[in-house]
Amino acid sequence: MKPEPTWHAWAIAALFILLALFTVAPLLVISVPVLIDYPDHLARMWLQMELPHRDAADAHYVLDWKLIPNMAMELVVPALGRLTGLETAGRIFVAMAMLMPPLACLLLHRALHGRANLWPLASLLFTYNAVLYWGFLNYLFGLGVALLAFWLWVISVRIPAVWRAVLFAPVAALLFILHLFAFGVYGLLVLGFEVARRETPFRHALLARETVIALMQFVPAGAMWLITLRNGGPLLIDFGDIWLKVNALQAPMAFGAVPGALTMALIVPTIVAMRIGTLRVHPWMKFPLLLLGAAALAMPSWVMGSWGADMRVPVALPFVLIAGTQVATTRRRAAIFLAACATIFLVLRVSALARNWHAIEQDFAEFRTMATILPRGATLLPVLAPIPDERQAIPGLPSWLGGRTKRDYNHMATLAVIDRDAFVPNLFSGWTQISPAPKNRARFVSQDDPLSPEQLFYGALPAADRTVVVPPNRLGRPAYWLDWPGKFDYVLWIDFAVPGPVPFQLQLIATGSFFRLYRVARPRE
Repeated sequence: MKPEPTWHAWAIAALFILLALFTVAPLLVISVPVLIDYPDHLARMWLQMELPHRDAADAHYVLDWKLIPNMAMELVVPALGRLTGLETAGRIFVAMAMLMPPLACLLLHRALHGRANLWPLASLLFTYNAVLYWGFLNYLFGLGVALLAFWLWVISVRIPAVWRAVLFAPVAALLFILHLFAFGVYGLLVLGFEVARRETPFRHALLARETVIALMQFVPAGAMWLITLRNGGPLLIDFGDIWLKVNALQAPMAFGAVPGALTMALIVPTIVAMRIGTLRVHPWMKFPLLLLGAAALAMPSWVMGSWGADMRVPVALPFVLIAGTQVATTRRRAAIFLAACATIFLVLRVSALARNWHAIEQDFAEFRTMATILPRGATLLPVLAPIPDERQAIPGLPSWLGGRTKRDYNHMATLAVIDRDAFVPNLFSGWTQISPAPKNRARFVSQDDPLSPEQLFYGALPAADRTVVVPPNRLGRPAYWLDWPGKFDYVLWIDFAVPGPVPFQLQLIATGSFFRLYRVARPRE
């Protein structure tokens, strides 16, 4: 197939830049992206920047540097934050995590097919996915680096095998540090590519000399993995029920309140197009796609203390599939129609998301303003009630395009770590570079939601009055919230303007439009 003229490639590059800027435009108008875990991540980055300058005796958290395969944000945001400010650095990191996978898709498609065309721009439709929504940013950033590394691997096929393995060993090691699952995606792609491009039968290709040499690049990362085993979470593997797997397979398009069924609206036409010959898979990409598909089906929901593991590989699949396929050029009307539909879909999604984020960020800003009444260094216990239907709706935004959810507020309280130097028990700590100070080890939990009102009432009961034994959570942490009146100074109760009875130990000090702040009243000693 004759390559397109050079000017055509530059035109596609310019169009990609314009669409990419539009895709990340919501990040330009807010300070804190409304991604579930993001406030927590931002608070940890602030601690990483500030703790070296604090008196350790007064700090609620301590730096606990260790090698773990989940450090992308830790390596980028604090260093960048010293130049741009923390919140700007965080948004730049999010934008990079969003745009590196489609950029890699564009480059990889050109490397495989020898020409530039509009088809890889469709990958921008998958930038808003379940991994981004939940705030799994280290993986998403690592995935972008993994796909870029695989592109470099593809275009370096003429380099001698030994030198190629040596050159890419540091890349593989870096990927391992950024995120374990991103490293795994890269490994599957390299293995599948090396096997697929051999002309010998499969049983011999896997043992081919160059394939074995290519896999030697993973030896340093493998050694690092052995070192990190003692630094990670518990060896918990849980597949969950069938509905968890169904939801995970919808991850490439499921974002917040937008139905994951929209995934099928793009996947089904793609499969049909492949069947009728409109999309043709590059021969060298068939086996990598097969390996990724098998991994997506086999991945558990929990792996080594990490929830949502089964979402990760499905999110990588669209970028690899688009890069590895070529669109037939004989049906231009159909291509124009699909391009128009994709553009309308992207405009609707980004516009709705900007409105959605703006509304929820106003809630975050209200809390941050109100939280200034907290004394610095306070210990703050978050409580999260169910969100009523009328609170979910955002004026001017149809429910099928978005809306508030209860989980949007899971980590809002951790913004008080940044603003008031507070201690919040469910900040991700212990298996990150941040750990609770010794004085706080009895009142922290890692990877857990805020308390429910029922837990708050039960935790206030004297031990003699408790009729139910509360077991440790699935990660082995005991119930930190038992006897909370003696452990915390303040309680943030997110009740969405539906107040109810409160434990007698709480004294109201401030009321917001969707939350209340209480001081914990302790008896005089």
